[in-house]
Amino acid sequence: MNKKLSYCILLSTSWQDSIKLDSALKFCCNLLDANHKIQTLFLQYDSVSLAGVMNIIPDEEVDMGARWQEFVAKNRLNAHVCINSALRRGIVDEAMAKQYQKPCASISPLFQLSPLGVLFDSMQLADRFVQL
Repeated sequence: MNKKLSYCILLSTSWQDSIKLDSALKFCCNLLDANHKIQTLFLQYDSVSLAGVMNIIPDEEVDMGARWQEFVAKNRLNAHVCINSALRRGIVDEAMAKQYQKPCASISPLFQLSPLGVLFDSMQLADRFVQL
């Protein structure tokens, strides 16, 4: 009998690299199909744009943000966005928008802005850590 493992996934791939993001998404889907658990999904660096709601993708391109957001919603994942990476890219929640005098939030409600400590704690609690 195979042991079911919990995973902490750090996604740091650029939101513009649809091939790598598609592979990462398939990897995560395969984990869940094998009855493993994704304890935490943490977006850092350019991947934080996947959590944004203001991205406009040309019709001929794949909207990887929409695909990842659908994956998070469907599987009710504990999804976090590195707060420093997000701020550098204009991804803010309501509280940060107000603090920085921006007109509105730009992050999907499926994600939480979080410090790196959340990632470190999750890495300690998970059976496996994978950076994609």
